[in-house]
Amino acid sequence: MRKIFKSKLYDVLLEFFIVLISISVAFYVDDWSKRRSDRELERQYLEDLHSDIEKDLVELKDVGSFSRAIYLKFREVIRFYSGEETTFTQDSVDVYADMIGNHSFFYPTDFTHRVLEQTGDFKLIRNKELKKGLIRLHKAYEGLENSQTNFLQGLDDNYFPYLYENYDLIEGKPTIRNYFQQGFVKNYVLYAMIEQRNLSRMCTEAQTIANEVRQLIEREIN
Repeated sequence: MRKIFKSKLYDVLLEFFIVLISISVAFYVDDWSKRRSDRELERQYLEDLHSDIEKDLVELKDVGSFSRAIYLKFREVIRFYSGEETTFTQDSVDVYADMIGNHSFFYPTDFTHRVLEQTGDFKLIRNKELKKGLIRLHKAYEGLENSQTNFLQGLDDNYFPYLYENYDLIEGKPTIRNYFQQGFVKNYVLYAMIEQRNLSRMCTEAQTIANEVRQLIEREIN
């Protein structure tokens, strides 16, 4: 009787341990599979982020260069208005002051970043330094967007209405005498100069951060 009991107990314990090991193995395989899937997804996100930043760097350089070129021209116009020594003449001042409304704005390629935030997959990126870099970069982008919006709003609210009222867009010339000597126009040359200088500076700062983030991504991928 005891032998039968021991035999049954042994069978039960053996079956229990087999089930326990099977469950443990299943959990391990499932966890391993999930971790592998997460790593593959993380790599795909990193490659997409790298591609986005590469595009952003090209546009940041172009927008920054454009803004700086406009800023330098306006700076010479202001010198002429102030009676300082400059190579500009009244004719060249008229040409460049006519560029107040010219602008080139930066629009980031941020689809991947938005997907990471909206899906909660931002947690898949394990490198904490990279996470902080991405946050810094998109704060820089937000600052640029706000600056561009304010600049354009200032032109839309004040300068463009004055321009449409006093400038023949078809003929390409003012409808009032000494248009470019008007105080209002001078003020907006100064306003545009300051805004273009700020845009150029912010593009340079964003480029620096974007380059740092790109290098971090490349190290993670490689």
